[in-house]
Amino acid sequence: MVFLSIVKKIENKYLKSFLKGKNSDTPRQKLQKVYKLNGSIYIIKKRIFIKKKMFFDKTMPFIMDKKFSINIDTAEDFKKFKSKILK
Repeated sequence: MVFLSIVKKIENKYLKSFLKGKNSDTPRQKLQKVYKLNGSIYIIKKRIFIKKKMFFDKTMPFIMDKKFSINIDTAEDFKKFKSKILK
């Protein structure tokens, strides 16, 4: 889950709200839940993928526990992953 109140962008050296018109000072408890894709599971019919060339036309969620959702984008991420599975 990602909270809109902590999602920022840098604009002209300053942090700004990521979404225009959204007050990023709103307490996270008052914000609606949002989710982010983690790339773990994609299921699509081959003919639809060939036709549309994308996965995200009608997307159904699979809410995964954070401890099973490991995103490896950097060498540091890989080190964290290795330390978790070698315990």
